Amino acid sequence: CDPGRACVDHACVPLQCTSDGACTTAEAPFCVDGACRECDADRGCTSSLPRCELANNTCATCSVEADCEAFLDQPFCAASGACVECVVSDQCTSLEPVCDDNSCRACVTHDDCASNVCDATTGACIDGAKVFYASPDGSEIAPCTLAMPCSIIKAVSDSDALRPVVRALPGAYSNASNLQVMGLGTELTVFAEGVVPDVNNYGLQFFVGPGVRLHLIGGLVSVDSSGSLGSMIPTIDILNADIGGISTQFSTVTIKNSHVKIPTGSDRPIQFLGLAGAPNVTLRIERSTLEGTYFITANNAVVLLENSVMLNSRGDGESGPDTTIGVVQTSTSATFAATHTTFVNTKANVGQFRNCIFFQTGPAPTIGGTADVRNSIITPQGAQIGMNNTINVDPKFVSAIDFHLMADSPAIDLGAPSTVQFDFDGTPRPQGAANDVGAFEYKP
Repeated sequence: CDPGRACVDHACVPLQCTSDGACTTAEAPFCVDGACRECDADRGCTSSLPRCELANNTCATCSVEADCEAFLDQPFCAASGACVECVVSDQCTSLEPVCDDNSCRACVTHDDCASNVCDATTGACIDGAKVFYASPDGSEIAPCTLAMPCSIIKAVSDSDALRPVVRALPGAYSNASNLQVMGLGTELTVFAEGVVPDVNNYGLQFFVGPGVRLHLIGGLVSVDSSGSLGSMIPTIDILNADIGGISTQFSTVTIKNSHVKIPTGSDRPIQFLGLAGAPNVTLRIERSTLEGTYFITANNAVVLLENSVMLNSRGDGESGPDTTIGVVQTSTSATFAATHTTFVNTKANVGQFRNCIFFQTGPAPTIGGTADVRNSIITPQGAQIGMNNTINVDPKFVSAIDFHLMADSPAIDLGAPSTVQFDFDGTPRPQGAANDVGAFEYKP
């Protein structure tokens, strides 16, 4: 074109600009060879239309990954022609290993991971090379891989520092009554989602020795452990599991988001024992349900319940309401304390209880002995007891099996200030003017 004119769509037209400042429309903000254009080389295009066509300076789809070099967080060319964070999961990081709709995210289920092992607490897929795989029909000679899983006994006994993870594939395990985790300093993580009861109504039964750290995630499990002073105390963490029994001696145990249900007729109550004259060890239960026919026994130990539900627990091994108690403290050096916990058909005559609900269909009193109850609902009770308690009122649960609060529940805003920031479901506390009592915060 002659001086003073620009080529636009194969035609010479009067010069439109000499700088970007002369291009005032959002559709064509760049001055290129005297004409206002949509893009200029690596300027102006978005990740959905990332490539600037030099022939007419318009944005177009990508065809190769080189077209996405300007988009550091979206370096891959998708079939749609847009630059994206990922096309396949191999392009994601270990912290967000799953490519979902062209974006990387944390894993949520085992199916998200090629290894079939997702650590949902971190969102990371665990390297299959670090995992022993077991199945209900796995053999003693299989290599314990995902393709050729072995028996659960072999997987647990062969685990070591190089392969410190066991993935118990779904099913009922008939050969899992004595899974020994031994050795000072041993640390083992067992993913057991999908493990269901066997003919004896148990799933995976672990015996944990001194100095062991065991993490159990999902499935039906039960635990026996025994430790001693110093570094010999076993540490057991249980998450998102169904628990068929706990019997520990001088161990530290944490249970979260789990369901403890002692089978009818079982001889496996919740026993938590320390050593006389030694510092107390701790059982902490958070956001969990405890249900069954046996009680909690604490001896030279500390048992802490928070945001939990305990129901139908009696000291005589039978289900349903009765005059016997569901919480037993067998030594003066033991402590039982509950905060924001709902007790249904469960009595107590020892322990400290704050911001709790006690509700039962059996005869009064629900609370007796030396139990220290404050800022709680107790029904039935008879005479006032403790400090700032509300007695003989219906807490107004949603139903006989759903212990969330109805909108007109007297438990709403009844609680004292506490350090507990969330309820059983993860709802922030408080939702109203003050904390609600019991495990569930009413959410309008």
